[in-house]
Amino acid sequence: MEDIAQTPLEEKHRRFNAWRNQNGVLAPKLEYPARFGHDGSLVGVGCIAPIEYREAFLFIPYKLLITVDAALKTPELAPVFEEEPMFWKGQDEYEQCILTLFLLWEFQKGESGFWWPYLDLLPDFEELPWELPGLQGDHLAHDARDFKKTYDDLRAKFQRVVDSNSHLFREHLLSEALFRKLYGSVVTRCFGYGVPFTCMVPMGDNMNHHDKLGCSYEVINPRMHLRPDKHDKS
Repeated sequence: MEDIAQTPLEEKHRRFNAWRNQNGVLAPKLEYPARFGHDGSLVGVGCIAPIEYREAFLFIPYKLLITVDAALKTPELAPVFEEEPMFWKGQDEYEQCILTLFLLWEFQKGESGFWWPYLDLLPDFEELPWELPGLQGDHLAHDARDFKKTYDDLRAKFQRVVDSNSHLFREHLLSEALFRKLYGSVVTRCFGYGVPFTCMVPMGDNMNHHDKLGCSYEVINPRMHLRPDKHDKS
């Protein structure tokens, strides 16, 4: 598999844009990547033409969505999801865990995987300094330590799942850095509220999709939704 560290960022952006265009993403008034901040280190989506009030400006085909349902229906992974309690409905963050394992499955495919241009662009997450002497108040330090324990327990569970399914995942695949990358991307970028399922949305997650006042979204089924240009108003 290709070492992602050897792929220049500009090439990753070019490959991602070609992939999304080939698969039907429409964004006529947007550009990606757009750089923000005084040094241009913040990357997001920029507007290149006026967007009117309530105007739809980004269209993403359903086939590009990485959904919990799609992950559960993956033949190779289905037995794992059925056997491991951490993936069962009702467990803490079970949907995020399902998506994380599916991303790991796809990630190891490298360039041969359908979602590789998207996965190759996911950011790295630095290890957090859990002991912060500058925290004001014991409750903040307690919360940090509590989250650290929750994270470590989850990391250990994932390692056990991967190690016990060596016929699915290659040896030494799940490094600490890769787990932070995939799990961190899921919990910070996934869509949940306002859609019928938790999912990852390539291109859509480059914008602030949690701000209901500034940016809303909807899943459209053309067989169930009326088209105003086709609907007979008589």
